[in-house]
Amino acid sequence: MKPIFLVKVLCICFSLNCMLSCHSDDENPKNEIVEISKTKQICSVENPTKDLAWLAAEIKLLEENPDEAKYFYIVQTEYKGDSVFIFADCHPLIDSVFLVEDCSGEIIGSYGTLKLAINTLNEGRIIWKPENFECNF
Repeated sequence: MKPIFLVKVLCICFSLNCMLSCHSDDENPKNEIVEISKTKQICSVENPTKDLAWLAAEIKLLEENPDEAKYFYIVQTEYKGDSVFIFADCHPLIDSVFLVEDCSGEIIGSYGTLKLAINTLNEGRIIWKPENFECNF
């Protein structure tokens, strides 16, 4: 029960931080929606879930906790011409923040703060989900 509570607290803290912080978006001053397309080459590797050490480590952590990971999945797509990974979930009881990470594993923002097109998740492709995946889409 404690890990779920910790996830909820972290999500709330991250959401509050995003809502209360201000920054200038020089690359997109009009806050236009940025279209994202599928990409064939992912971070210059054939299999990012195994070849990118940081991503493999994140997946291993999720796989070690199958009861909590059953709602999580990782989407690979493109943002401003670069491959990115969206760490998403479909938990029915948690209002989640989807983190977006670049090829080096650096968090570049979240799904709501990067002005990503609404169809970003649909245009991307799921590159990892647990064996006991609970999402229906």
